[in-house]
Amino acid sequence: MLRRTGMLFAILGCLAAAPGAFAQCLDGDAGPVEFKGAIKMVKYQPDNGGKPEDCRLMVLDQQTCIRSQILGGKRLIREVQLLPGTASAKLPATGRFVAFGTLAASPCRDLALEVSAVSAFAAESPSASKAGNPPPPPPPPGARKSVRLGYGGPDKVITKMDTWNSPVRKALLGLGMTPTRVEFYREGTYPVFFVKEDKAFVPLLRLQQTDPEAADVKAKALLTANAGAPYELVTDGDRFRYDGDRASFGRGFEVVFEE
Repeated sequence: MLRRTGMLFAILGCLAAAPGAFAQCLDGDAGPVEFKGAIKMVKYQPDNGGKPEDCRLMVLDQQTCIRSQILGGKRLIREVQLLPGTASAKLPATGRFVAFGTLAASPCRDLALEVSAVSAFAAESPSASKAGNPPPPPPPPGARKSVRLGYGGPDKVITKMDTWNSPVRKALLGLGMTPTRVEFYREGTYPVFFVKEDKAFVPLLRLQQTDPEAADVKAKALLTANAGAPYELVTDGDRFRYDGDRASFGRGFEVVFEE
């Protein structure tokens, strides 16, 4: 009986999640899937303390909601491990690629992709661009991924963080997030805090996925510092919303897909 009650609350929790947080999820159990992103190599330390292993990861260009039995439901995914599947070509170690294949369990990340085909990105030539609109220059090394907020131009922007005297700045630093930029919208009443996450803390996206109550503690601390007003938070490409309504339910952040 208790087990059934727990399952009921879990289902109700999913239904109560903010609209749009999991608006469109890729069905990872329906067959081959496609991912696009940059490939990198990392070291994975097994839980049993064995020798570290090399893992080939694809960092997806956009966080993706995936529904799969492997995940036990729906999850936002930013990285997948690449495994040799039926692909005839050798998997690359680095670079930007499109990979096709089927999902599998992964020791390195939430999911692995057993690759059936992989191809490099085709760079757009200047002649293919519209007249008068040449392709934008590549971002400088170390530049953060841009996030389109969809609000038009900000009413106010703060970039000098050392002179930003706000309780939010102190709260962010105490929660392991260093503010790098603040943009204000809706006649200056709606702030968006761009932050860099401290590696000593659990990344906010993963915390929201695995421990929403802990994420809600952080969200409420920032809400209090922001005088109870709604706000948005942008990490390295991930975007979160929070307001008093969410605080009353203790759900943690609303994870927002790029508009």
